[in-house]
Amino acid sequence: MVLPPQIGELQQLEVLDLEGTMIMDLLREVAKLTKLTCLGVTFCQRINRGPKYAKVNALIPQGTISALPQLEELSIEVSPEDERWRSIVEAIVDDVCGLTRLDTLNLYFPRVELLRKFIWLGTSEVSRLLSHFKFIVGDDDERIIIHLPKDLEFELERWDRSLKYVNGMGVPTDIKKLLQHTIAFFLDRHMDVTKLSDFGIENMKQLKCCIIGECNEIQVIIDGTDMHDEADRSEIVETWEDDRRFLRSLEYLYIRCMKSLRCIYNGPLHRGCLSHLKSLSLVKCPQLTVIFTLGLLENLESLEELEVVD
Repeated sequence: MVLPPQIGELQQLEVLDLEGTMIMDLLREVAKLTKLTCLGVTFCQRINRGPKYAKVNALIPQGTISALPQLEELSIEVSPEDERWRSIVEAIVDDVCGLTRLDTLNLYFPRVELLRKFIWLGTSEVSRLLSHFKFIVGDDDERIIIHLPKDLEFELERWDRSLKYVNGMGVPTDIKKLLQHTIAFFLDRHMDVTKLSDFGIENMKQLKCCIIGECNEIQVIIDGTDMHDEADRSEIVETWEDDRRFLRSLEYLYIRCMKSLRCIYNGPLHRGCLSHLKSLSLVKCPQLTVIFTLGLLENLESLEELEVVD
């Protein structure tokens, strides 16, 4: 649970893997490990005793991450309810932004606004700087979290760039920008969106896996009218065959516990939409009355697995 101070004497150390441990916090001595290329840590949650306690008992001493300029991989796993993380996360994000060699990042952002600190958002830089990322964004709460089946957890983990957006309101610009570089997207307990396409089909060109759970206002997953409007706005006329904006990359779609969902697709159908979908899972959607239209079935030429439960 506690590292010895002598850890700082391992001057040649390149990999420090503390994932899956019960470590309470990092020592200042970790900042001496300037040759580290990989740092992974799973923190054990302490009992919260208010914001003053959180600041005094910081998980990571100030300046520790910025003192490791060789870092290529960084993974910090924390309990969403740990006030110590909330008190230091902004400073940690600032330090991470200064790591010029970083290629892999696993981080929890309690607030969407923290994403704006990443200078590469909204540019192609995220693809160049981060070939792997796992981000959880939003005010998560472990007490009411959806416990995904093991196979779904594995599905989410196996993709190089994944985003979980939880307990959201509206459609923040920063989330839409990050979606442009995301391969696996988990939309969990969103408060008010009525369809997945509210996030912009044009932002999901690279999306291969999508999990949607307990978003009680969503009535339809994809509205073809949104895609029609996007095509009209485009200054470049592309053929349907080459246009990935219409979710042509999506291979796995898992929909769970959606009490208002009535259909998968609504509006004018675009050729090629969902044409690479291999697996569709629908669990506990009591209002769902139409799964496929005849037109949509013609697009699902790659479908291998269909699950409809409850």
